[in-house]
Amino acid sequence: MKKYSPTEIKEIIKPDDSKIFSNETLITSVLTDSRKITNAGNTLFFAIQTKRNNGAKYVLELYNKGVRNFVVPGILTDDIQLDISKMHEANIFYVNNTVRALQKLVSWHRKQYDIP
Repeated sequence: MKKYSPTEIKEIIKPDDSKIFSNETLITSVLTDSRKITNAGNTLFFAIQTKRNNGAKYVLELYNKGVRNFVVPGILTDDIQLDISKMHEANIFYVNNTVRALQKLVSWHRKQYDIP
């Protein structure tokens, strides 16, 4: 996979707001299931909300495991609290719809290759 900087991710997904701690971190993998973490330092986690669960619940846990890049909903549900004051080294992208942001990234990534 191509390596993306947080600034490139910001340009691609166009978040409503963001907090970028480090532009030097290169993102090489995307994660949507917090249980399947492989390379924490170079992972971008998309906190997807479903009928059964909300990925935002796992952001702090993943941060504590070394993940530093997150795409989270700009508005969280009442039962989810995201205390970013404990996440001093995180790059956080706030979006209206995390699934749509993931689709934007995937679509842009596919356009970088000339594969039928």
